[in-house]
Amino acid sequence: MMAHPVDTACFGLARLLQPRPLITEVKIQTIVEAEPNLDSRVTLSAQKDCLGMNRVQVNWQVTELVKRTFDRTVAHIAAELKRGGVADVTLDEPLEGKPWSAQLEGTWHHMGTMRMHDSEKHGVVDRNLRIHGMSNLYVAGSSVFPTVGANFPTITIAALTLRLAAHLGRVIKGDETATTLVTPSGVAMKSDAPAEALPIAASAMHMPGDLALQMAKK
Repeated sequence: MMAHPVDTACFGLARLLQPRPLITEVKIQTIVEAEPNLDSRVTLSAQKDCLGMNRVQVNWQVTELVKRTFDRTVAHIAAELKRGGVADVTLDEPLEGKPWSAQLEGTWHHMGTMRMHDSEKHGVVDRNLRIHGMSNLYVAGSSVFPTVGANFPTITIAALTLRLAAHLGRVIKGDETATTLVTPSGVAMKSDAPAEALPIAASAMHMPGDLALQMAKK
């Protein structure tokens, strides 16, 4: 907003006064879920910060499937707007097969790197957010999301945190017993964590960085 004061002021006035004769164009911003990619990495670089700690180096790889998701999403929106007589939409050129647009940006929801999975071969924490191979180390936050949702992760983070707090309360009281878990392939494995269901807020969405792009205009 500070970098574009004129645009910010015009946007504020337009929202406040709603001068219809001056509204000649509407842009559509599309936010989609980025496909999980094993080639993406978060590592420590050789560069140091002011405290002498190694800085984080993010290598985020976005696949061609994400481009197709953008293309198909705006195409469906445009078709529905036209079918309903709401507006005529002029789409930008498709993204598939082309370099990423300069308008692409992340939406600041940092997720992943400590994937939740019952098997230590496929995840870092189990369903109760305990790090595999550790007896008393748990993680609460969006880093445990298996995939990137396109929606805000705050409610899911809160739900998982409340669930973990309840679980730790039972662990401290000694109420937890060993439970046999079953992997997606049907292989039984032993765990000292109970087979609890995920909270609704977590299980109802694909969990995690999302991408935004202005793709179409009226």
